[in-house]
Amino acid sequence: MSWSQKKSKLSGNVIIDGTIEGDQLADDTVTFAKLNGVKDEDDFASNSDTALATQQSIKAYVDELLDKKETQYGAAHDSLNKSLSTSFQTIHTTYKTLPYTEKRLQTAKFQVAMQSGSSTYRNDTQLYITVTKPSTTTAYSIGTATYLSNPFQYVHRITFDGDITDKLTIGGSIGLNLDSSGQFGDRGVRGFYYQQSSDYTVVEYSSYPSAIVSSGSPVEVFFDPFHWLSAGADVNVELHNIDLPYSQQQGVFTIEARLGYFSQSTSYKLRGKELNSGDVVTINKLDHTLKVRKL
Repeated sequence: MSWSQKKSKLSGNVIIDGTIEGDQLADDTVTFAKLNGVKDEDDFASNSDTALATQQSIKAYVDELLDKKETQYGAAHDSLNKSLSTSFQTIHTTYKTLPYTEKRLQTAKFQVAMQSGSSTYRNDTQLYITVTKPSTTTAYSIGTATYLSNPFQYVHRITFDGDITDKLTIGGSIGLNLDSSGQFGDRGVRGFYYQQSSDYTVVEYSSYPSAIVSSGSPVEVFFDPFHWLSAGADVNVELHNIDLPYSQQQGVFTIEARLGYFSQSTSYKLRGKELNSGDVVTINKLDHTLKVRKL
């Protein structure tokens, strides 16, 4: 004698003592909203030790981490044997920043192996990184600033919550908007530092023609490393003076500069010269690295 199984529906508040297999549930009978303990949080903000995460939120979280990870592109050039002169010259070649649909901070790093001659007591060399301003803006919002103090006549100080020192460079222009109406003024960054105990960043800037914040009212501030330059103009963003002793001494030096927040490709290069006639300096090796990260 055999028994045939009969399908039936359960309704109302029914307690089932047993296990219901997945293939016994009709499609769409359990909605997402009814699944307690499942969270769709792209930032995993609740940090729950009991809730499950959706596939979409896991992917979004991982993609964001990967997107903010610093990416490096580099190349090494050996046996250059490039002798410097008293006129500035490009050490090896002109490099290009990477184009992105959104602004990303790009940093150039050069490591140079140098050797001095034997006829002078000291060989003075100057190295600098120069970058060409692209045709589109490189301004970037660095957050809301609050007036702090006016330590002396032509310098003001403002503060930003948290550590934003990785977004700044000495000499860059800061102002209130991104257009060309003159709101940036001549407010060049003079210095900045992070106050860990108070968790804010202090930025000192040239106050001419006016202070960004004069009455304590917070305002959004933008940063542009190349505001005053015309498109296509070059600016030196990092400069090092190097002394090498005579008698064919060798040295390895590193120079690194934040180029800016680029949404299109622009050129940059390492340049150098001997400061005095009679100095002898030869570049034997150059290591170049371009670092890119999303803020």
